[in-house]
Amino acid sequence: MAVETGFHWCSPVSPENNKEAANLLEQSGRWGTVLIMPPSSEGTAQSDFVRLYYPEKLSVSQIPDINAADAWLKTHGYYNSLNYFISRGGRMIVPFNELNVSSEPQYATDPRVMAYIGYALNNAYYNNGHDRELYTLFPGPSGLLAYSDFLNYFQKYDFVDGGGKNPLTFGQAFPGNVDSKIADKTMLWHSGKGVFDRLAIHAYARNPSQFASGGPDNPALECLSWTGLIDSSTWLYVTESGGQCQDTAQPCFGDNYDAGSSLADYEHNVGDLNSGSFHSQVQAVYGYILNRSDAGATSNGWHTIGSNYINGFNNRRKQLGF
Repeated sequence: MAVETGFHWCSPVSPENNKEAANLLEQSGRWGTVLIMPPSSEGTAQSDFVRLYYPEKLSVSQIPDINAADAWLKTHGYYNSLNYFISRGGRMIVPFNELNVSSEPQYATDPRVMAYIGYALNNAYYNNGHDRELYTLFPGPSGLLAYSDFLNYFQKYDFVDGGGKNPLTFGQAFPGNVDSKIADKTMLWHSGKGVFDRLAIHAYARNPSQFASGGPDNPALECLSWTGLIDSSTWLYVTESGGQCQDTAQPCFGDNYDAGSSLADYEHNVGDLNSGSFHSQVQAVYGYILNRSDAGATSNGWHTIGSNYINGFNNRRKQLGF
């Protein structure tokens, strides 16, 4: 496999949920879980990837500059939790989630708020002023978008010029109305010009068969190819892989043997693309593990998995030889 694989774990606080998730992780033999980090949480379980969560909409009047972002992170206890996380090997953080989804607290958040928080997080974690200890990932949009909607999302957050191709700096996008520390920076990586280091993409399909496909009918693979048009220089973390059945009321990505098998196929297909047309852009793929979350996030039961899912996942991985 050319990519790291793991599971998206939505329950970092509750001992009961931790125990259930830990048992499933042990059965899967996977590492690299994604944890959700709410404000003022007392540490977090061992992982290499966390998602920042805040239940109220943030505005540029609340966080008008980088100093304010730093103070906000400190006031809400995020640095305390991140210190615990980093001391146990954690290295990646994505602030918030799916900014194009109206039910998300940070829906349509001002791009400057995202950049100020991202910059503050980057700046706070250097080892004696040198090697970065924490890398920031910009949250990609909800999956299953049309191509035009996918591009529009990034045009809002990764500004482009009138020709629709060249990324603009914050100083160009918000002349005279942005913190000078990021005036010459772009939002995404763009070969070292950006505030954010990587991109977290949500890759969904409409059913397990579609998700397992290596062909053009698989929207989870399709959206990965689109990111090359946004920023071909960035590394990708694929989080919350899976999807929701469009033609049935049943949670077909739940504790389902075929759904677990489809995740293994998907990981294998991404690995093949990663050694070819993706040029090793994708670093990791994370599937679902729980829908319950002490941070307030939920997928309404669609993605709660169990031993059936893990058995399908493990058996298919063995068949595929990885």
